[in-house]
Amino acid sequence: MSPKKKENKNDNIVPSLSNEAGSIQAKMNGLKLRAAIDTTVKKNLKADKYEARRLIRRLRERIVLNQNEAKLATACVNTQYKLLQRLFMLRVHESKEAIARLRKENCDLKAERDKVISAKDELINEKDEQIAKLESHLQSLHFQLERVVLEMVEKLENRLEEDSLNLNVVISPKITDNFFCIQISENVLILLPFLQKNF
Repeated sequence: MSPKKKENKNDNIVPSLSNEAGSIQAKMNGLKLRAAIDTTVKKNLKADKYEARRLIRRLRERIVLNQNEAKLATACVNTQYKLLQRLFMLRVHESKEAIARLRKENCDLKAERDKVISAKDELINEKDEQIAKLESHLQSLHFQLERVVLEMVEKLENRLEEDSLNLNVVISPKITDNFFCIQISENVLILLPFLQKNF
């Protein structure tokens, strides 16, 4: 082969090799870019996965915390309900005891009142009986005294009549509201108290 042909052939090979080298370089650059992209994507995926796991872990912790808070709140509500229920029952029991005590005191007061009223009624009845007895006794005494006075007046009249016959004096007995009057003469007047029934 002649040197010119060899040079021409070499001249043709160089551009071809240059083209192939460029093509290979472009492919390598593409592969590097793809590898870089894949690496970036993998890193991003790994970071996202880590963040997702972290978020999931935080969510689980939050869920557990919420569950614990819910359990605690439920326990507190149940405890408060039980305390309120016991307090209500205690108040009801105290109210029942207070009502029973007040009823007993009321019954005692009524019994005491009835005793006092009964004692006063008995005292009033005794006083009424005493008053009735005294009135009856006074009435009896009045009748007795009136009878005695009338007898005394009658005896006195008889004595005065006898004396008037001896003295020739006219006797004119008179009865007023309070006195029994006997006029022996014009200048002589005898007044005797006259008892009356005033009840």
